[in-house]
Amino acid sequence: MTSEDVNKVIRVLITDDTVFGLAIDSLLRQGGNEMTAGALLRGLQQLDFSLESFHDKLSQFIRDFTQGDPSILIGFDDGRWQNLPEGENTDDSDLTSSPSVHHLRIILSSEDASFYLFFAGSRILEVGGITGGARKREGAIHHVRVELSHPRFLQQVLTRARECPHVVRIEESTEDEFWAAPSHNPGY
Repeated sequence: MTSEDVNKVIRVLITDDTVFGLAIDSLLRQGGNEMTAGALLRGLQQLDFSLESFHDKLSQFIRDFTQGDPSILIGFDDGRWQNLPEGENTDDSDLTSSPSVHHLRIILSSEDASFYLFFAGSRILEVGGITGGARKREGAIHHVRVELSHPRFLQQVLTRARECPHVVRIEESTEDEFWAAPSHNPGY
């Protein structure tokens, strides 16, 4: 990892800017929310940012070090506790001023997993800050349209999606792609 890469990682962690792209930025933010900066940077030193397989290796690194009891989280509050009844933060007045719509393409490990997860219900739309949303299934891909009360809730949506072990990758999509995608589910 070069010093330029370190600066980019720091920029990802302290801003809402898109630096490496949605998929990699959200993985880095998830790591930043669940481990110390030292642990994150030491782990990233083992990865080569220039390799084509960087996303897969980063995803595995984050998965290996962030699964466990949430009581051991070290880092910034990423909002995952927002919907819990005890200690719920109800003062979101500064977060409701900038609504945003995001389109995501969630690629799953197989068409069977996609089919099952679609009908089992998607917890991805059960995150605080969501004002609306829709899902479509096309083969092994879920197309998701999510309306947020503020763009900073997007990280919570991405973290929730990654909780599923069948998720291979999450990519940005477009409104046109969402509406053009067929939903291969009878009656939908």
